[in-house]
Amino acid sequence: MTSFFTLLILMAIVVGIVLLCVLTQRFRHWFWLLLASQIPMTLLSIFMSINQNYGRSLLGDSLEIIIWAAAVGTFIWLAYRAARKYNVIPPFNMKFFRWGRMFIGLLMLYFSSLLVNIVTVMLTNSAASTQNQASLDTLALQIPFIIYFLSVILAGFFEELVFRVGIFEILLPKHQNWAFIVSVILFTAAHGPTDWPSLFIYGFYAIILGAFYYKYRNYYLNMSIHMLLNLVGVTTFFLSQFLHMF
Repeated sequence: MTSFFTLLILMAIVVGIVLLCVLTQRFRHWFWLLLASQIPMTLLSIFMSINQNYGRSLLGDSLEIIIWAAAVGTFIWLAYRAARKYNVIPPFNMKFFRWGRMFIGLLMLYFSSLLVNIVTVMLTNSAASTQNQASLDTLALQIPFIIYFLSVILAGFFEELVFRVGIFEILLPKHQNWAFIVSVILFTAAHGPTDWPSLFIYGFYAIILGAFYYKYRNYYLNMSIHMLLNLVGVTTFFLSQFLHMF
């Protein structure tokens, strides 16, 4: 019975998405960006499954790197062209990369996570963790390092297009307050929080990144802050793995 109702809910969601895509051009534009954003992690999951079933080899890793680079490079270009075509981001220009604001944004994201960890340790005597991060950590050990490293960093490119630009400029361009709320909810939900600490971690991330876009309307600034946070996270993970070897 539970499976039947789950299937009905999934069918309703699919039908709803199809109808929105058919009837609403704005939703169709946003949904295309959403689909493009899923390509990197989908490829990673496929590679992990292949490696678990057949083992890893130099030839296999090399083929995965080539396939990943070609596919992700293509979808980055297509997503960028689509955003330019929809006129929701300006052409790439270094003037949009405000280093001071990038640093402030990174610090705010980092310290929000640190605060959640401190409170969690005080209340439960254990550090905060997220199922999403645990899945990524497992994935990191099953695929070529360069693929995982770049995929995590490039998530900032896609996620800012989908959860900030797509919502503020495509879905709700005339309702910025609602766009902020929707972006916070969808970004948090997309990262699959499984308990209160993970909900607060991703919720704070969503609020901070949403506030930066709300104030500055600068996709490249948001993308840079997001990428820097992911760079810190993936670098920390691999350093910890390296130190555990000694």
